[in-house]
Parts: sequence; structure tokens; C-alpha cells
Amino acid sequence: MVFTMPEDLEGDPMTARCIPVLITLLLLTLSSAAVAQRDLNQDKNSLFSGSGNCVLCHAASETANVTSTGEDVSPPSTWRSAMMANAARDPFWQAQVVSESMDLLGIKDIVQDKCTNCHMPMGHETAMQLGDPHFTLDEGKADGLSMDGVSCTLCHQVEDENFGKPESFSGGYEIAEQRVTYGPYDNPLIQPMQNISGYTAVFSPHMEQSEHCATCHTLFTPYVDAQGQIVGEFPEQTPYLEWKESDYPSLGKSCQHCHMPSLRESIKISSLPMNAPARTPYFQHHFVGGNTFMLGVIKAHATDIGATALDEHFDNSIARTRA
Repeated sequence: MVFTMPEDLEGDPMTARCIPVLITLLLLTLSSAAVAQRDLNQDKNSLFSGSGNCVLCHAASETANVTSTGEDVSPPSTWRSAMMANAARDPFWQAQVVSESMDLLGIKDIVQDKCTNCHMPMGHETAMQLGDPHFTLDEGKADGLSMDGVSCTLCHQVEDENFGKPESFSGGYEIAEQRVTYGPYDNPLIQPMQNISGYTAVFSPHMEQSEHCATCHTLFTPYVDAQGQIVGEFPEQTPYLEWKESDYPSLGKSCQHCHMPSLRESIKISSLPMNAPARTPYFQHHFVGGNTFMLGVIKAHATDIGATALDEHFDNSIARTRA
């Protein structure tokens, strides 16, 4: 098993030696429990529901989630091969968390809690609401909802109360109470979704705002001194802050406009009820980014890792990312 290191890590000899070994060990461990099925997760708790429970209505059918030419644009088909769906399964991320934890044993729980906050958000949020002080990688790997990554009922329950504020960054998203799921369309059909899923559909324009993405994609991580003591925070990634200083806001272009490109036609987003109206714009759940390297790694080891996407799904995500 051979891994090629990304160029930005080649300058660090220790990382270059450790990360491939850790990835290999993780894949070997996972392979012993590999599953033949690639079904989406159907676990539930009082807050969240796995992506497999959304398939009943939001998968492609003869009447919904397909274009006029018959193309499947359903969230289950396009999201499952994106890095968002595989955020928790990503072997490079898991290896990096293990490596950082080994190097920083004194703050291991802090490191893992910070990382699982956005890579295993449903498990992390559940643990926080139960009063747990930290949520670790091992806890997440043992939890089906955690391994569902950045999933449907996580994103669609994020509220906009603290949007754009520093407290919203670095995983500071707030989850709605009473199982409310937000969407970008006026006059949602409330009763059918309540009956089937137990969630209440609510219209809110914040689903189309960059501040939604900024809750995880503006990330400040703690750094330590020579004694291993936390002395401050480092901007690990700040695309939202960079976007704010660009021309895109004045052009009305949010993160979603590029990373979730909309269709040029109206489509039905649910196969039930039969009289559900067509909606527009329809933001496709492509979540294209720049990480074709990891998409290729996950595709090559999908069964061992537990990814639900097939090769064709990964090929489509890779092609869209490179386009």
C-alpha cells in the first residue's frame, strides 16, 4: 500500500515518515471489520437522524431529484462521495489526529475535541448537550452518527443566531431545538416531513449564507510553547474571512454559489407527497473543493474505510472538483 504525500507536507520529515504509517495502520484495522453493504447510516437519537433516513423522500425517483434529461441530482447520490460525507472516515485526518495526540499527550482531549467538533459533528454535539467535557476520536469511531460526517440533519438544523460573529467560528454552530430543519424555500410542506421524520421544515434564508459555512470553515486552533502549554490560537483556515474581503459579496456570490452550484431548472426535491411542488433554485449537494487527492484515497479504500459511495460517485466528485 503506497501513499503519496501532498506537497505541503513534504518539507516536514517527521510528518512525512509518520503519516503514511498511521494511515496504513488505520486502514488495516478498518479492513478487518469491512462491510459489504454501502448503505447510508440510519441511526437516530433525540437530536439527529442519519443520512439514510432521508433517502425515502429525497433520493432520485421518476418524479423527484432528477433533471429533465434524467440526471440524478439527489443529495444522497452527490453528497455521499464528497469530503463532507467522509469527514469522519478520512484516513489522513484520522492519522493526523492520532499523530497530534501522540505529540501532545498533555492536551490530547483538547486536540481531539477540537477536531471532532466539525469532522464528527453529530456525535460531538450530542456529547456536549449531554454535558460531556470532551468528545474523542475513539468515541466517534464507535458511533454511527459520528461516522456519518457532516450530514443532513446537522447542516439543516444549524441556527443563525451567532452567524458571522467570532463565537460562531471554529465549530461554534448552534443546533436548533425541537427538531427544526431549515431550508431555503418558502411555504414548506410541514406535515408530511413531520409524519415521516419527526422534523419540522422551516423556511430560512440563512441556508444560503456564507456565514453558515463559516461555522467550521473559519477555524482557529490552539498552539503550544516548548513546554506543551497552550499560548494562543492559530488561524488554521479562514476562507470566510478571505471571502468577505473579496469582490464576491458585492456580486451576491456566497460560498454555496460555487460549492453547491444551482440547477438551471426547477425540480421536485421530494418524492412524497405526490403533489409536492417543483423548487428553484436547487443547490446541488456537490460540495466541490480542492481535495481530489483524498477523494482518490477514499475511493481506493472505500470498503475498508466504510464509505458509502461507489466508484462512479467518487469519479463524478473528482471530475466536478477538477472542472
